[in-house]
Amino acid sequence: MDEFILIPNKVTKVFISMPMNGLSYKRIVNKCNDILIANDLTPKYCEVVNLLPEHKVKQLSPLECFIYSIEKLTEADFVIIYGDNSARGVSLEQQICDKYQIPYIRAF
Repeated sequence: MDEFILIPNKVTKVFISMPMNGLSYKRIVNKCNDILIANDLTPKYCEVVNLLPEHKVKQLSPLECFIYSIEKLTEADFVIIYGDNSARGVSLEQQICDKYQIPYIRAF
């Protein structure tokens, strides 16, 4: 895990890796905000890059959503990995971070 530096008053692009299966869109958005706040990050200055628009989530399969997330991983300044790695997507996203030296923090 690498270190990262937040620049004051600059929007930081954050990728939040967390289990999402079975959660409503509203619950996912609220959980992302909770994770940012719990990690001393201000949602005002953080853009969660891997959130699909709600109408798109309903149109895509879980695999298509995962592919979208991986594409968005390249845009992130850093990643927050929330929870354990029991969810397939979370485990794979952490492996990608490790293999491609993408900075991340773990949050529980």
